Amino acid sequence: MSSLSSVHGYRGSHRQRENKTLRITDDDLDHMNAFPAGRKLELMAKIMSRTAAANVVLTGNNHYERAILRLRRDDFQLIDLQPQEFLFTSVWCRKCRSVIGMPRLQVAMLLWVSEEKLTHLTTWRI
Repeated sequence: MSSLSSVHGYRGSHRQRENKTLRITDDDLDHMNAFPAGRKLELMAKIMSRTAAANVVLTGNNHYERAILRLRRDDFQLIDLQPQEFLFTSVWCRKCRSVIGMPRLQVAMLLWVSEEKLTHLTTWRI
């Protein structure tokens, strides 16, 4: 188990059901820990300086989990995780091709507000 998972008690898909904050697996955490810190800082600076390509707000109990499953299905990989008391933020990234075939990155930030049962999914194209 990775150092982050042991510090925060993450157990991936085996996490306790009553807390229901995560559907982050050990594979996700392993990729996040292996992702270069310098590259992560560069990506974070780029997304904060750009306008988002899309922003979706969903209300309900299971939209957070469904959004994670959809990101994973679309080949996004976890690069950052910020758990807080009532908020949970994760940043996902995937390599893809632009319309003209040039390499490009897509970055998705998933924010879950547990008290209000809101899920915000914001995506950028870099």
